[in-house]
Amino acid sequence: MNALCGLLHLDGAPADPAHLRRMTTALADGRTGPRLCWQGGPVALACLDGETRREERPPQPVWDETSGVGLVAGSRLINRGELHSQLAAHLPLPDSPSEAYLLRAAWQVWGVECAHRLDGDWHFVLWDAPARRLFLARSHAGCSALYYRQLGNTLLFASTQKPLIGLAGLADRPNLARMAEILCPDAEDGATTGYVDVLRLPPAHWMVVDGGGVHIRRYWFPEDMAEERLESDNAYAEKLLCLLGRA
Repeated sequence: MNALCGLLHLDGAPADPAHLRRMTTALADGRTGPRLCWQGGPVALACLDGETRREERPPQPVWDETSGVGLVAGSRLINRGELHSQLAAHLPLPDSPSEAYLLRAAWQVWGVECAHRLDGDWHFVLWDAPARRLFLARSHAGCSALYYRQLGNTLLFASTQKPLIGLAGLADRPNLARMAEILCPDAEDGATTGYVDVLRLPPAHWMVVDGGGVHIRRYWFPEDMAEERLESDNAYAEKLLCLLGRA
């Protein structure tokens, strides 16, 4: 899955390419592969291509001049066909769009509610230039990750912690409370990390950063799922196998 990182200057200042290059070097951590970057105004996004798959063309970050929306994502969507059908009723779509294209289209149609429509393992960061809004979201499966840290007027984010530590002028203070949580997993809040100032977006949450500040919301709750009753144990087993095959 693609690794990603980026930054947003909260005061609107142009993003610093040198800072993004340092982050992408830390993100790569010695791995080879394309490091692709995009910069627009106060935002810069970068992607380390984790795998070569036909459906991931064109390379990320993806930027659309018409809508002013760009994003970088790591995703394995299992409801691509369903998404394509739903989105095609609102927007013109190519026959075989990349997953990044579908994610961008989902934002254009549903906004923050797009997270409810995505099924699979995914995380992405999106910049909506006309609205001057940054959107970060993570699947409820919790297999992927998104971390963030604030450096003055700059918000930094990445799919691993390494690009967010060792920053000039900042101390990487160990989080003793988090270390205690590791010994008591039931107490984990999903947001803290081993460093005091590095935070994690919990599974099933999205974060919006705009002129109104930073807003984080949980969008999925297991108790909201509809209960399904079948006629026998074998029917449950067959349904489970069907879902596993689909995934």
